[in-house]
Amino acid sequence: AVTVPCNDDVVHYDACVKPHIHFQCNSCNCLIDIDDYDDKNYKQFYKKITKNFSGDIKYGSICFYGLCDKCK
Repeated sequence: AVTVPCNDDVVHYDACVKPHIHFQCNSCNCLIDIDDYDDKNYKQFYKKITKNFSGDIKYGSICFYGLCDKCK
C-alpha cells in the first residue's frame, strides 16, 4: 500500500499499486479511484515528465478535486 496525498490532513492508504488517478471531494473529502484511464497514455505522460528531469522519480500521484455525485 502507498499513501495518497490529500487536502484533508488525513493519511489515506491505497492498496491499488497500478497507475491510476484519484478524485477528492472538496465537500465531504471522500477519495475515489478513477480507474477508467488508458494505460498507454499514462505511460506516455510518465515518459514526457521523466524525459527532461535529471532526478529519479520513484512514484507520483494525480488527483482531481471538485464535488462528488452525492455533494453536487
